[in-house]
Amino acid sequence: MTEFEATIRESLLTTLSFLSSISQQREFASKVPYDSYAGEFAHWWFDTFYPDEPNASVMFDPRELLALRAFSEDFDRNITALSDEGLSIEELQATAEWKAIVESARTASQVLRLPAP
Repeated sequence: MTEFEATIRESLLTTLSFLSSISQQREFASKVPYDSYAGEFAHWWFDTFYPDEPNASVMFDPRELLALRAFSEDFDRNITALSDEGLSIEELQATAEWKAIVESARTASQVLRLPAP
């Protein structure tokens, strides 16, 4: 794995860990205001994770890549269903869609053996 690939891997794992943690999300939101937290968080993930690029199989083993793809699909499905215009972080976290995203991030985090939030 190249240094660049290692950096991308670490960035993805950090983002996944963040998405699995309600408390980290709230702490972030208390310091950084956004009109759309869900939109911002989705950009963090989808602007970095490209499961079909050749480097993905270098950065992650097959089991990890499968878990990340499943999370990405869950995230996409739920973020598409979510209408979060103007939601505070607390309101966002109270939605069924965001709860499903957080739970899916936790499941993927367990496969990648990330520390629990």
